[in-house]
Amino acid sequence: MVSRRQKIRQVTGNLTGERALPESVAIRIVGSEFAVAAVGILREASQWLDQRNLRGWAPSELQDAVFAVRADAGELVLGFVAGQPVACMLLQCTDELYWPEAARGTALYVHKLAVKRSSAGNHWSARLIRWAEDHARRRGISHLRLDTWADSPLRALYGSYGFRAVDRVPILVQGRAMTRMQCTVVGRSCDEVSKSPHRLESLRSLQLRRAEGVGGEGFQPAR
Repeated sequence: MVSRRQKIRQVTGNLTGERALPESVAIRIVGSEFAVAAVGILREASQWLDQRNLRGWAPSELQDAVFAVRADAGELVLGFVAGQPVACMLLQCTDELYWPEAARGTALYVHKLAVKRSSAGNHWSARLIRWAEDHARRRGISHLRLDTWADSPLRALYGSYGFRAVDRVPILVQGRAMTRMQCTVVGRSCDEVSKSPHRLESLRSLQLRRAEGVGGEGFQPAR
């Protein structure tokens, strides 16, 4: 019997045009030997954004040495298909830049989430978010948090995973207007999708933007 959660994921996949992942998928925390691979994924995504006059990461944010340090701290997570890295994110215990008021241990923070262009459309953003959700729950941490550009279409995507904006208006950080978003992971799933017409319409709109090359995985990742 198909569970309610499985049905929800099937509906989400149909609406967003995601394809099923192969059996050989793995997601795990990796060591510094994978720092170069992660930066490569992010640089490819950033170049793709630049070619479309969209905002990505500055070169100074994508340094092998910095990611090696993050990996040594246990913060680098990679997604693999048949042993090859295809997606990445940083999952951190604190974020003093965007969430300076937050108490330590209350949340995990998602940053630098990106997907190789050759694997875009294979539900990798959702897989990484679900993995982060489960990781937080196992550690007794109640929230996932992230930030994105205030005008980013990815707000709708993160909303479909259960994230909600926490500020009435965007915050200004280092000259950038940003939206902070949060998802409660204790007692519920971040990728639960309600059957409300508003939520379904948001997903349909995201599907249309992706078909037109305006949205989708790798478009404008979490900062």
